[in-house]
Amino acid sequence: MRTRVLWSITVLFALLAWLGLALFTAAVPPSPLAWAIALPLGGIAVAMSLALPVWLVARALRVPGTGERRLLALRAAAWAGVWAMVCGALQLAGVLVWGAAVGLAAVLALLETYLLQTRRAGR
Repeated sequence: MRTRVLWSITVLFALLAWLGLALFTAAVPPSPLAWAIALPLGGIAVAMSLALPVWLVARALRVPGTGERRLLALRAAAWAGVWAMVCGALQLAGVLVWGAAVGLAAVLALLETYLLQTRRAGR
């Protein structure tokens, strides 16, 4: 897939996800079912919004692998979406503390590092 097409699709998905999230939260009263729908939608919105900036920064900093391969930048943005979704769920439950958010970010960063290393070793 061409670079321009991929990033156009991610920007379109980001706009649709943010619009859907705004419309959904405005129309549906808070409930556990609404949370179950809104949290993944928010995670997708965050991931798609960060995909292009992550790739551009990785290219500008010449990060090995991520700058050349678009899907690695998309996966890194997806981890940010997962982090935002889990932190949102913890905040809604009233148990989010900064240590948990930082710890989760560290675990996700270590998981991405592990995936990158096993991919390189398998080459």
